Amino acid sequence: MFKSIHHLTFILSLCAVFLFGCGDDKPDASQNTTPPVSTTNKLSSDKNTDPAYRGTIQPEHFKTTVNFKWSGGLPLVNVSIQGKTYKFLFDTAAPTMLPEALVKELKLNPIVNSDTLHDSSGKKIQVALYTLPSLEINELKFKDFIILPSNFAQSFPLSCLGFDGILGYNFLQDMVVKLDLNNQKITLSDQPLAHDGYMPVDIQFEPRYGPLVNLNFSFGAAPFEIDTGKNTYIQLGDTNVIAEMKKQKYISREIQGAFVSSVGGTKQNNRQIDFLITDFSIDNKIPIKSFPVSVNQSGAFLIGEDFLKKFTIIIDFPGKKAFFKQVGEGDIEQGFKDTFGFMPMWDGKSGLFISAVTSNTPAAKVDLKPGDKIISLNGKKMDSFTQDKFCQFMLSSQNDPDSFEKQKTAKLTIQRGDQKPQEIELKK
Repeated sequence: MFKSIHHLTFILSLCAVFLFGCGDDKPDASQNTTPPVSTTNKLSSDKNTDPAYRGTIQPEHFKTTVNFKWSGGLPLVNVSIQGKTYKFLFDTAAPTMLPEALVKELKLNPIVNSDTLHDSSGKKIQVALYTLPSLEINELKFKDFIILPSNFAQSFPLSCLGFDGILGYNFLQDMVVKLDLNNQKITLSDQPLAHDGYMPVDIQFEPRYGPLVNLNFSFGAAPFEIDTGKNTYIQLGDTNVIAEMKKQKYISREIQGAFVSSVGGTKQNNRQIDFLITDFSIDNKIPIKSFPVSVNQSGAFLIGEDFLKKFTIIIDFPGKKAFFKQVGEGDIEQGFKDTFGFMPMWDGKSGLFISAVTSNTPAAKVDLKPGDKIISLNGKKMDSFTQDKFCQFMLSSQNDPDSFEKQKTAKLTIQRGDQKPQEIELKK
């Protein structure tokens, strides 16, 4: 057993990184702790003692399917508040959040003047808790649930994703949720959903953190959060396992530079190593042949979208069960992404520059460094980039088949400090 993250304060595990993925950081984990267990099937019994449990849903006996759209590899759903439509990130590992401007516009009054939020970079933020009178999704009406305010809409580059709020785990606490990510559908119900052909596993859940499922490796086991707000691999936030992973001779690559975008801004992590882990399982029931696992010192144990898309998943929050059905046939496996190995970033002073470089990639082989300024890319000048153009550029890198990341070669003009610009060609 190695360290795992269990916590009783609201945690936001949102992560948005366009080329590499995230180093989602949370507060230090305690050793071998276990979340409190509810003694009832419905979590609503504790609503009078803990604000995290508050809220009701109308009507009863519901089942509705919500279509979502991808933005930067994250699912956005439409919600309605006082007749206006907003785009909310559907995040199973975050509390529900509204931008501060909307909290003021709705004239919400705080019920708790100070609670602790940890953003995905590990930064502690003191926030008030508010009651939202009503939020609607399709025919469902969410009444008097707790929300947290945030300025994520102004937090660049998180703002590139274009969402207005976050629909999180405290709104889902009494639901059965079906994640059909490959067909861009989410089903919400207060009744059991058919799960013939699915593999059942136990989960841990309380509405102050996301649903936890065990992953079992040769070097240990721990519960990981099912995190639809993380757009990349599996995150293992305990560097104590690195030595053992190297003994196992897993293929690895190291990322140097800033590669985490969160509510608190962009964070530069000193070290993250991605390992291609082989022969592990979900709860000793679902074998995984190989999959990338990102390791850092964050304390965060998360399962991101790249892994979740391998399955259709039903999460029974009050029943504390999850059901996994593999998409397609054959072994469940994935290698490292075919990338040039550098992450662009933009600011008003430096323009477009390289913020992170991954070892054993084309970028590392030509000795690109974090901080190198990008003057041109594939013949296009980048020295007059604006923030809006950067957002378009980064989103297209995932969605546009003609984007530079989808090509086999890339030509850059780079300037390092006061040195003369130099032209570099990268080949995958």
